[in-house]
Amino acid sequence: MAVVLWRQARDAGSGAVLKVRNFYGVLTVFEQRKTEPQDHHFLLQHGRITHGLQFADKEMAKWATSYYGPESGIGLGINALPAGPRRIGAVGLGTGSITVYGRSGDTFRIYEINPQVKALATSRFTYLGDCQAKVEIVPGDARLSMERESPQGLDMLVLDAFSGDAIPVHLLTAEAFEQYNRHLKPGGIIAIHISNRYLDLEPVVVNAAKRFHYNLAPIDFEEDEDEWWLYGCTWILLSRDEKVFRSESIRTAVYTAKADPRVALWTDDFASLFSILK
Repeated sequence: MAVVLWRQARDAGSGAVLKVRNFYGVLTVFEQRKTEPQDHHFLLQHGRITHGLQFADKEMAKWATSYYGPESGIGLGINALPAGPRRIGAVGLGTGSITVYGRSGDTFRIYEINPQVKALATSRFTYLGDCQAKVEIVPGDARLSMERESPQGLDMLVLDAFSGDAIPVHLLTAEAFEQYNRHLKPGGIIAIHISNRYLDLEPVVVNAAKRFHYNLAPIDFEEDEDEWWLYGCTWILLSRDEKVFRSESIRTAVYTAKADPRVALWTDDFASLFSILK
């Protein structure tokens, strides 16, 4: 996984069309393979971490890309949700890639702390504008927002904020999961993207799963050069309803997540990054 993330950063080293800086760091939009119509695309990076890509072609622009491919953990998880209108919460907007899964009647409630990310997602990418679902963007810190809100009745909560070297630890503590539980429907899914070059987040999530009696479905998606727009990634799906993970597509994709006795349950009072350094 470290090699994949490094290659993504390397490939984005040219073709910058926009760079902006604020309190949260530097965001860069890259335009790549402009002379190749089938591969022409735009890429968003925060520092050296990719936050989504989108094809320039109008039809291909509706494809699921990067960490959100249909065979990735998040793709399989969304497809496992019940039929009918779905409420999906997400921490981290990026380019808005996840909204390609939106259907008429669905609602996506997306929490984003960096106002510049929203500005770029709406001005430089078209995922949000193309989405058939209702999209609500909540500014500010996701956990603080959730603490203030009434229960949202979410079918799924997606946590995609942990790919960098400075992760928001407060989103992975026991107290944070108490908030997530409050906003989930019974049998709802928490999907956590744990791909990270520097940190092994798997035991952190395993500990939270044990504490809150979740069933685990860790899914590792391997990158294929023929479909370069789908990145290798690791997601862990959590649900208190084991039936959610009985579909063949999920059962055949999961691996066994392992606890690490050196890693304690993270709380607001104690969370050690040193114990999960790769």
